[in-house]
Amino acid sequence: MALQASCLALAFGSDDERAHHPETLWNAAASSLHPSRNLVALALGQQLAILAAQDVELDQHSTVSISACSVPEQITTLCWLAYASCNAEEEVHLQDVCLLLGTSLGYLQLHAEDGQLLHRQRLHTTSAQAISVRVAGMGLKPDDGSEDVSITFSDSIVRLSSLSIRSLVRQQLQIRRWDDDSPSSPLSYNIWDLRRAGPRSAGVCAGLKPHSLYATLTGRDAHQKLLLLTAGRDPALAAYEAEEVLQRGSLAFVSSLASSVASGVFGVAKAAAWGRQAGFRAGLRNWVAAKVIAEQPGSPKAAKDDEKLPKGESVTLFRSLKDGPRAVDRLLLAPR
Repeated sequence: MALQASCLALAFGSDDERAHHPETLWNAAASSLHPSRNLVALALGQQLAILAAQDVELDQHSTVSISACSVPEQITTLCWLAYASCNAEEEVHLQDVCLLLGTSLGYLQLHAEDGQLLHRQRLHTTSAQAISVRVAGMGLKPDDGSEDVSITFSDSIVRLSSLSIRSLVRQQLQIRRWDDDSPSSPLSYNIWDLRRAGPRSAGVCAGLKPHSLYATLTGRDAHQKLLLLTAGRDPALAAYEAEEVLQRGSLAFVSSLASSVASGVFGVAKAAAWGRQAGFRAGLRNWVAAKVIAEQPGSPKAAKDDEKLPKGESVTLFRSLKDGPRAVDRLLLAPR
């Protein structure tokens, strides 16, 4: 509790309410631990703080605190995203780390490790509830090399390719080094409509759904669909089958890589090539550190709050669990 109070005091001030009720504010703040476990990101209201998480005394020099958005918009969820590679000694190196941040007005923001804003884009009209990351090998198929980010809203779910995010992050970091203020190109994404169910609080794209036994034996229904796992209220848990329809945007090349089939083929092929000495699994881990050629900065239209957002595609209910008045708040994918 003393550590929680210190973090809150450094991140958001030290008035009487925070001093006497740190546990209340700690529960209200969104948080995410850096993959290296050396940093922790906290968000409360419009304030974003990035703190050092080592076993040392916290001080102002180890804290980055910024106002990430303006009133009445608030930060509602956040999650670190990193790309790892392994050397011959199986040492993990993190590259292109960024912080994904969702807001109450449906915006996605990408921030660098120092808190610098790299990208801001509106995905939906309602508040973002949760952000989940699926890495290679964590889908329904062990050999699935695709990776993506899922952002859950109360009535829909959005999926973005991690390759397109990495390309944009690399592009923006390079532009910042040149002291250039060129706007970033919008990310392409899929969005599915979940309004037939109760409010959703969390969700994740589990990748391509394996063929059924009937389809395997008969050769029918060979078209694979994505499986979306969601949590919330009425029903507490629900799984949906979804068609993958690519949104056409300015990042045409990266958009084509957003396909689960395409990115999966790329991943398996590169894992086989890079894992000749260390094995397929090591090659699969190394693949996520592959360099993606960033698109040259374009001139996208200025984003407006009243811009026409893409409508959600329809889904088919696959399985559900109804548990009366109970609700599920979070979903976590188990690593393989």
